[in-house]
Amino acid sequence: MVAVCITSWYTPLAMWKAPPVVDVRHKLGLSQRAFARLLDLGWQTVASWEQGIRSPLGPARALLRILDKEPEAALRALRDDAPVKRRSKP
Repeated sequence: MVAVCITSWYTPLAMWKAPPVVDVRHKLGLSQRAFARLLDLGWQTVASWEQGIRSPLGPARALLRILDKEPEAALRALRDDAPVKRRSKP
């Protein structure tokens, strides 16, 4: 068995700083309600993030980073209604 060290490239999600939600939303040109629908959230959640009442955690933080850094790819994935292609088992 070979041991693999992943610490050189792996940063725990808790260490990531989420980009400002309002900046990501404005970059995408969406209202709070449209942004909430895109992320399958209530608009109140988006509003509370933007007002600093709450902070996005875990998967939401990761998704915000993806939307900030690769908005076109993220929007394609989130808006794609096509069935997911699965690899066939050998």
